[in-house]
Amino acid sequence: MPPNAFTRSVGMRLIVVATAHLKARDLEQTLALGHRALDILRYVDSRRARDYVRRLATSLTPHRTLRAVDAFLARLRQEFAPAGLPALLP
Repeated sequence: MPPNAFTRSVGMRLIVVATAHLKARDLEQTLALGHRALDILRYVDSRRARDYVRRLATSLTPHRTLRAVDAFLARLRQEFAPAGLPALLP
């Protein structure tokens, strides 16, 4: 699906796939998909989409000592905090 036609669905699907990669301990793919999802979802005003992002962030928290994970979480805090996520981000 093209992201400009089904923005929320595409972004949420990327988050779900990123979470699956995280469960398979593939952090590189998790972060790549997570960044793509953030690119898409940063302009979407959806509680459900924010919940998906929140779950991924929470799942990544144990890995935040890794530079790439910390950078992803910092990006998430910077771009999503204005959208109502500040209290939920690690």
